[in-house]
Parts: sequence; C-alpha cells; structure tokens
Amino acid sequence: MQLEISQLDLKYAHLRVNDPSDSKALLASVAESGQQAPVLVVGGSSESGYILIDGYRRVAALSKLALDHVDAVLLSVPEAEALVQGYRLSRNRRPNALEEGWLLLELMEVHGHRQCNLGSVMGRSSSWVSRRLSLVKVLPQAVQQAVRQGKIPAQGAMKSLVPLARANKTQCVELVINLKNERPSVRQLDQLYKSWKDSNPIQQKNLIEAPGLFLKAMAESKTSKSSPSKTVGEAALTRDLEILVSITRRCRRHVRDGVLQRALNTKDIQSTWQELTMVFGTLSRQIQKEIPDAGPRPANSHSDSGEKQGKDPQDRPGTGHRPQGGQESSFKWGAGSPPANPSRTTDAAPANGARPV
Repeated sequence: MQLEISQLDLKYAHLRVNDPSDSKALLASVAESGQQAPVLVVGGSSESGYILIDGYRRVAALSKLALDHVDAVLLSVPEAEALVQGYRLSRNRRPNALEEGWLLLELMEVHGHRQCNLGSVMGRSSSWVSRRLSLVKVLPQAVQQAVRQGKIPAQGAMKSLVPLARANKTQCVELVINLKNERPSVRQLDQLYKSWKDSNPIQQKNLIEAPGLFLKAMAESKTSKSSPSKTVGEAALTRDLEILVSITRRCRRHVRDGVLQRALNTKDIQSTWQELTMVFGTLSRQIQKEIPDAGPRPANSHSDSGEKQGKDPQDRPGTGHRPQGGQESSFKWGAGSPPANPSRTTDAAPANGARPV
C-alpha cells in the first residue's frame, strides 16, 4: 500500500546509524530508479497514523527528493514482534553490532523482554546478546549519539572507543567532543587509541584536548617518511635538470619539424650546438662521477621506452627525423662534425670528443 510520509511516526530512528556514504548512494539510487523495496509499518495509536519499523533510510531519501508517498507493508503484529521481524527481514543492509545492541536494549527497557529470553527471540546465542548489550552499556551516551549522527564510524567506536571508555569514560567523551567537525576514519580512531594507551598521563591529556592536531601531525609524519625532504641545492638542481629536459625535447621537435632544412644561416646554430655538447659532456661526466648509477641505460630499458612514458616515438633517443621521401637534409655540418642527418645531431659525438647527455 501507499502511505503519505507525513503519516509515519519515526519513533525508532534512534536505533539506526546515519551513515553519510550509504545515505548518499541510496539517494542516488532512489532518484534514478525510485523506491525498490517497501518499508515495514505497524498501526499507530491513532487511526490515521503508522509507526515505521524498517526503512528509515528509504524514507529519508524520499523526503530529500521532495516525494510525499512511500510504498509500505503493514505488519499485523505488536510493535516488539514487528521490530524482531524487521531485524530478521533486513537483507540489503545488516545492522552493525551497536544497532543490534540498541535494539536489544529497546526490547528490554521499553517492551519488557528479559535478557535471558532475548537469545531465543532473536535467534541468537546468549553470549551474542551479552556482547551487544555490553557495547551499549559501556559506551557513553554522548559517543553513541555521535555514532547515530554519522560523526563517528560505528566500527571505529566498537574497536577503539569501547576499550577507551572502559579505561577512562570521561576522556572518551572529551575525545569525541574535541574532534568537533572532524570525521575520523576507523584507522584514525585506532591510531588515537593506541597512542593514548602508550602515552603517559600528560601526553594522554594533550592528545584528548587536541585530537585533530595529533591526526594532522601523524599525516605529515607519514608523508615525510614516504617522501624524504631535499636540501635547497638538491631541489634547485632537480628543478634545473627538469627545465633542461623540457628545453631539449622542444629543440628536438624543432629539428623534427624541419627547422634546419629551412635555415638560411646555420653558423650560429652550429656554434651554439658545439658549445652545448661540450658543456653537456662535462656535466655528464661530473654527474656520473658523483652518482655512479646515473650513466646511460641500456636501449631496451623500460625507463627509456617512449610507449611506457607516453612520449612521441620520434622523441626517444636514437629516433630522428628524416624528410619525406627519404631525402637527406640540405643542412651540412662542418668538417669533423656529426653526420648530415639532422635527426641524429643530438645522439652523435662531435669532433671535439665531447659527448652530449
């Protein structure tokens, strides 16, 4: 049947965790395909009202999309039994341990079930019931509320905040309050708890008062370990070499595009080229002396593969430009200079013995 959303009593919303990522995905699904599964309701105290048992996220998504109606199935059973049926029928999303604990506590405190009977009612063992109830009894209400609102991940609360609350309930509450607008991940909560456990009282107090600062410091420490810092000179040399690589590739493109073939006066180009190869040769020998592994790599090295690095095949070492039709370039080097093919000017050794990089 179809019901107006305004007819629903959302009295059991506190038994659900508001997961922002899940809610966003469901909202997109409902917007594209509409409501795929009906919600479960029971009759309310008034003739026109219904109590929503299962389907809170679907109703929230429909409301955000400004839709007024929801497909529903009416359960002709008491509320307590309907809650159990809703739990057993939930297939798309299984409740987490905290939500299960909230449900058990609701059945005990509101609907009068005894703990010794809850195992058979839920189809679970007595130890399962005890573990779920201990979670909600140990975890402070302020922390549970943060989990409900999606500020703290349920898994992180169970893994890290429950043991913290057992050790120091006051600091557990202060930690959640001091996180403010931070939405820590499960891993970050684990880091906070482990660091708290391994610290002295003064360090623990500092961590609890500024957890965001601690997480930022941890992130920066991780970044610095994965990317060691450089000296000023090292950074400058690296930058200059990167500039030289870019300029060299641009020069190769000029040669490939036939600049030398159309040149009117090549004397300046030849003179500059000879000076450049001499300087490059000196620089190459200096770098190879300081860094033995910086020498030329084999031709079949993956690092030299143009295909691997997205380079133009003609921009790889040893691959030059030839004019269309196989004609040799009209540009001629002086005596003792590199071959006439301009495409190999950057790879051949000049007459003075200097070797380019």
